[in-house]
Amino acid sequence: MLRNALYGGRADEVLQQLGIGPAASLARIPYHQVRQLAEVCLSQPDPEWIAGQDLRLQILALAPLLHQAALELVPQPDHYVLMERLLTPLATTRPDVADALAEQYLLRGRLDAVPVLLAGRSDPEALALQGWLRFLQGDYAQTIERIEAAELSARKLSRKRNVYTPRIAGALYLIALLHRGGKADYERVLRQVALCLRASVTDPIEQGFRVLGDLAAVLAGQRPLDDAVWLRSSLSARRAFPILFRLLALH
Repeated sequence: MLRNALYGGRADEVLQQLGIGPAASLARIPYHQVRQLAEVCLSQPDPEWIAGQDLRLQILALAPLLHQAALELVPQPDHYVLMERLLTPLATTRPDVADALAEQYLLRGRLDAVPVLLAGRSDPEALALQGWLRFLQGDYAQTIERIEAAELSARKLSRKRNVYTPRIAGALYLIALLHRGGKADYERVLRQVALCLRASVTDPIEQGFRVLGDLAAVLAGQRPLDDAVWLRSSLSARRAFPILFRLLALH
C-alpha cells in the first residue's frame, strides 16, 4: 500500500503506485492522481517529516493540491507556506516547480516575485504565466502578445496547427481580447473557445470559457442575449472562476 511504502522510505514504489513515470513534470500532475499521497502527508502535516521525504514526493504532495485549490479560489495558507519553504530552492532547476510557485504568487498578488521565476524562458508555460502577470498589471496589449507567443511556441513544439491556452491564463487572454473589442478579437475568442471545447482533456475551467464565448457571440451580434445560456442562467456556471467570469461579463 502507498502509506506503507511512504513510511518505509520507498519513494520509487510510491511513484509506481501513483502511476507516475520518471519523465513526468511532477508539479503538473493532476491532483486527483496524487490525492492519496497529499492526504497522507497533509492531513496532520509535520513540516519536518515532509521536508525529510524524497524531493519528488514533496512536489507531488504540495504543488497539485495548491493548483487545484487555486481553481476553486481556496487559500490553503498553511500548505502555501509549506510549499514556499520547501519548493522555492527547487525552482531554479525545475521549471514545473517554478511555474507552480509563480501561479501561487499571481493568485496572491505577489507580482514582484514572479519575473525571477520565469526569467530567460520562452516555453509555452512561462509565456502564458507572463501573460497572466501582464493582465494583473493592467497591460492588456502585452497580455495578448505574450499569450499569442505562448501559442506559437506550443504549435512549434506539438506540430499542431490549432492550439489554445488552457486554464486561468487562457481565460484572461480572452478577456483581454474582449476588452480590445474588435471584430477580429471576438472571432478569435470564439475560435479559442471552440478549441477548448474540443480538447481531448477537459479544461478545469471549461465553463468559464463557455461564458466568455457567449459574451463574444453577443458582442459580435451573432447571438441574441436571450439565447446566451451561459450568460443568462445563474445555474450554468458552478465553479469559482466560471462564476467570477459570468459576473464580470454581466457587469
